[in-house]
Amino acid sequence: MIQGEFGPLASVPLLRECLKLAKAIYGERSTSYAAILHQVSQALAMGGDFANSVVESTETCRIFTDVLGRSEERRVGKECPRCV
Repeated sequence: MIQGEFGPLASVPLLRECLKLAKAIYGERSTSYAAILHQVSQALAMGGDFANSVVESTETCRIFTDVLGRSEERRVGKECPRCV
């Protein structure tokens, strides 16, 4: 894996290219795009770039909320009061 050999930030350029493809295929407001954006956020956090990670994570959350809504039935981890 790229991250194991070169560190977590090494995968970010590849993930950004995946984002471009997902945007072209599904659009910026799709769950597929948001899932890849979440991976970008996680890679940035693992690499210590917390400021940019929070920006990407916030956008990911916004997309999922716009597409899926805030319905209790759809929320993953609803049985856990700490998972929001």
